[in-house]
Amino acid sequence: MNFIRFAERMEEEPYTESLEYRLAYGGMTSRGREWPQIVSSVDDSVTIVKVPLYNIREDRYVRVTGFMPDAFRGKENITDIIIPRVRNGVIEAGSFAGCKNLKRITIPEVIRIEENAFAGCDSLEDIYF
Repeated sequence: MNFIRFAERMEEEPYTESLEYRLAYGGMTSRGREWPQIVSSVDDSVTIVKVPLYNIREDRYVRVTGFMPDAFRGKENITDIIIPRVRNGVIEAGSFAGCKNLKRITIPEVIRIEENAFAGCDSLEDIYF
């Protein structure tokens, strides 16, 4: 599937609601009242993951600045992922290891993708930057 077709398909996809978050230490949001958050876990039954730019917390929008290195690891049902931000610009080793049905992933500009970040992703067809 080419990127334009994939982007059009994912634009209509709602943001994934079953994501779990934790505080991302190291910076404050522009509001100065909330620490940014990172995705810490994804439900095992989810097939398409669309990470939002913001999480609503206590009636406030809080920035989502990336994901924990093991948030997606071993999630065999996931076929598509869109990530708007990557913590520190690095896809760490094993971040998507074992996502055997992952076909497509969209990630923002990254500084580095570490070795074995996609180990066991035998169905991976496209990585969109």
